[in-house]
Amino acid sequence: RVSIGCNAFLFFDEASTMSKAQLLLLFSLQVILCSLTHVTSYNSSKTETDTKPLAVNDCCSDNRGSCTPENKEHPSWNWDLNDTHPCNIRRMSKEQFQNEFESSDGLLPLLYHEPIVLHSYRPDDDEFKLLSSLENITNFFPTGFLVTLSSSNSFSSFRQTIPLTQYINEMLSTEVYPHDLSNETWYFFGQTYSSEWKEFLGSYPLPPCQACTKDLSALSFGIGNRGSGVQWHFHGPGFSETIHGRKHWVLYSPDQKPDYDPNYASRHWMEYAYSSSLLPSPPRECTIHAGEMIYFPDGWHHATINLDPYTAFVSTFTRDRDAAIFL
Repeated sequence: RVSIGCNAFLFFDEASTMSKAQLLLLFSLQVILCSLTHVTSYNSSKTETDTKPLAVNDCCSDNRGSCTPENKEHPSWNWDLNDTHPCNIRRMSKEQFQNEFESSDGLLPLLYHEPIVLHSYRPDDDEFKLLSSLENITNFFPTGFLVTLSSSNSFSSFRQTIPLTQYINEMLSTEVYPHDLSNETWYFFGQTYSSEWKEFLGSYPLPPCQACTKDLSALSFGIGNRGSGVQWHFHGPGFSETIHGRKHWVLYSPDQKPDYDPNYASRHWMEYAYSSSLLPSPPRECTIHAGEMIYFPDGWHHATINLDPYTAFVSTFTRDRDAAIFL
């Protein structure tokens, strides 16, 4: 008797009339079928399980951490976007900031070493805030205007281009969850260097710092939906202002590199690492509300998570080391 299957053995009895050549052929077929079955089952497992790790305290019956408000009455996350999150970064009003740095004409000195949050910085009737609102932003650009989206991993390795209106419409109806892969999570930020974006950002006033000049800084505009953000990374110093919505920041000093999985978006780290008792030390963190900005020092590791369906922000990257030479 002959049995071909990945979980069965190929065997024959003494009464078999099959030749050895026929048996060898069947055995070869079995090996091929087993290999194909193994690859298929592995890829299926990779899609359904490995890319969607278990969420602690998850309420979903499929145990894959795919619990959403649409399909479950009581979704449960360790780190919930709707919670009020702690802030252990010094918060200063515009007046306090100017008094603190009076010796440098009310401007942040070059290569300042600590993160700072500036609150109550921008009035509600600010020109750029009105221009970048959900109701007005698409009216500024021509019909069919394209934007370049980046993947949400540390190096923003992948790109795709779609119309701005399509991105906003899709963004408003979706949310990034802890199990979503970073190379499959698209996010609009950083790719705003065309003439249209330069005109759009022309009315944005630069932050208060010594290196915040047109020659020593570069502006970047971004829009994200709930749960989106950028995984841990680091670069030079700068500011990031939330114009609409809320954005949560987590930071570590240059000598405290966080342990994270680059295959997932930043919300994965908040759900599994931040909420773990094994976390070596708590990060510096704060939620930046509309009209507030954060200063991130040179070389500090940081990750971000957008908390609202329409979170718009401007980042100002400064060349403090070059400024130290010329100023």
